[in-house]
Amino acid sequence: MQDQGCGRGEAGGATGAHRARVFELVELVPDRWRAFMLLKVFASLRWGEITALTRQDLDLERRAVHIHRQFVIVRGGLQAGPPKSRAGIRVVSFPAAIVPALRHQLDTYSGSGPDGLVFPNEHGNPLHRGNFNKAVSWETVRAGLGVPNLHLHDLRHTGNTLAAQSGASLRDLMARMGHDSPAARTALPAQHPGRRRGDRRSH
Repeated sequence: MQDQGCGRGEAGGATGAHRARVFELVELVPDRWRAFMLLKVFASLRWGEITALTRQDLDLERRAVHIHRQFVIVRGGLQAGPPKSRAGIRVVSFPAAIVPALRHQLDTYSGSGPDGLVFPNEHGNPLHRGNFNKAVSWETVRAGLGVPNLHLHDLRHTGNTLAAQSGASLRDLMARMGHDSPAARTALPAQHPGRRRGDRRSH
């Protein structure tokens, strides 16, 4: 598996503006879910992937998250299974700026032991998507941010936009999001104008 970075260089211009908006959004959600929002953006994770993360999947020293499973809806509840495709098994890096929030999450809200969920609900169980909007007061968050049509899934693409603006190649972007189909390229943001499509340097 490759470590898919998110642009660890200095953020400037549009990248800095986007980052500022992300942290503005995070300040509007309850403390319990701030690290969730940050990791969802800066690691470009799907709902089933981020809710299935355990303590052993997070490496704060190397600033990397290991994605190897996801929660899927089955009759009677949620079930852990492999990602949507082989490309979904990956390692994604995240910026140092969100490490304090993740450490706070682990110390305060996460389950115990290496298999403890990083982002459980208040009862220690996996969070269902249908309960999230109420848990974070999503309508209030959107109103406070001034983006009434913002959807949670948009944050995954925001993260990839930040990576693209930092100079990630098309191959990097597809790997970060766990895509292995050429058809998925239409959902990816445009590359940084100063970066050649064939440039595959790591970030």
